[in-house]
Amino acid sequence: MRCAQPPYDALPVPRAAIPPGVVLSREGDAWIREDRVRDVALPLYEGRMIGQFDSSQKGWVSGKGRGAVWRDLPWERKQVEPQYLMSAAVYRDETELAYAPKVLHMRVGSATNVRTAIACFARGVPSGDTAASFYAPGLEDNLVLAAVLNSLAFDFVMRTRLTGLHLDYHVWEQSPLPVIPSRLRTALATAAFRLIADRRTAASDGLRLDAIHSAGVTGAERLRLVAALNAVVATLFGLTTSDFSRIIEGCDVPTASTSGQDSKGFWRIDGSRRPELRLPVLVQSALADLTKESKDGDAPDMAMPRLLAAGDDGWLLPKTLRLTDYGLGHDDRASRHKPVATALGPRFCDWQLAQPTEEANRERHLHARNLLRELNYARLIRQLERRKHPRDKETLPQVAEGRAQYDGAKRKDDPTDLFD
Repeated sequence: MRCAQPPYDALPVPRAAIPPGVVLSREGDAWIREDRVRDVALPLYEGRMIGQFDSSQKGWVSGKGRGAVWRDLPWERKQVEPQYLMSAAVYRDETELAYAPKVLHMRVGSATNVRTAIACFARGVPSGDTAASFYAPGLEDNLVLAAVLNSLAFDFVMRTRLTGLHLDYHVWEQSPLPVIPSRLRTALATAAFRLIADRRTAASDGLRLDAIHSAGVTGAERLRLVAALNAVVATLFGLTTSDFSRIIEGCDVPTASTSGQDSKGFWRIDGSRRPELRLPVLVQSALADLTKESKDGDAPDMAMPRLLAAGDDGWLLPKTLRLTDYGLGHDDRASRHKPVATALGPRFCDWQLAQPTEEANRERHLHARNLLRELNYARLIRQLERRKHPRDKETLPQVAEGRAQYDGAKRKDDPTDLFD
């Protein structure tokens, strides 16, 4: 076994060293050359499969309908385990915007569940009625939309208004969306992209965003990223720390004291953890830090990108946290500093720390090349080069971009139509 992302830890060589065009099986124990592939089956996404920022939260095991058995898929070994498959040719021929980036959302939910608004980013895959789709104009817009829909601020409005079990479009369209400053879009989109975590299926979009930083795989790193995103979205909605404390009311109550809570409250989130380790409390901490930076002289739209920055430059989980510093807490322990960062574990997996940056970069290019095939991958690289060097546009080799063809109301597109 090698120190590498599973299942590549069982390979005799690094994944990046395997020649392009060699497609590995899901378990990494078999392979086929792409020129021998006769057909492709795509996973059909259902509502039960998706979670917040997670297109593969659960995998199908057995059974049908209400009797179906699903299992949780760990981030350390994220893969797709669908109940149904669809031919890629059928999906392409019968679906509008087949390869466009989109946001899948769970259409069946409740205001008394742990969360109500549940969304994730996806591209190039079919989805059923219970995993309905939103289409924003471009890659960044879809990632930003997913970040907003998954925020506590947005979910608070949704839970307050929702009375039934179906999150149909008329429910969504009456909910508010914040105005996103142009200088913040890329930072928000990149932070949301790191929560996708699977470098393989999203490799080509990672190249488009130039997202070279480690993905959020461990629980601690994902909690950090989600808390920072929530703080920024709350600020965009115009919420203060006082406003946000109303939204997370009851989230600081000890685990043993949940009686009498608001049925639509967020107190169930991380309810088995100590209050200082729960997402709502950590969002309040991040929001307080963002508010402090703004009061120290930085405009909010300058402080927010710093909060979302990658590595050690962005907002970090506090070493310790005292609930009373944020107007929270219901017992004597609330007035004492409690460990946070060390209690939540490491930020990165061993294989994330062990893999050299150059090898990680070659691997993401390899995944993108195998997803798009050689010609489409070359076209993508040329487009990215033109974006980096706009003045050299006239001297670079020009590639004719195929225009989308329309047949009545159906769009016949391919992966190269939607590089933005």
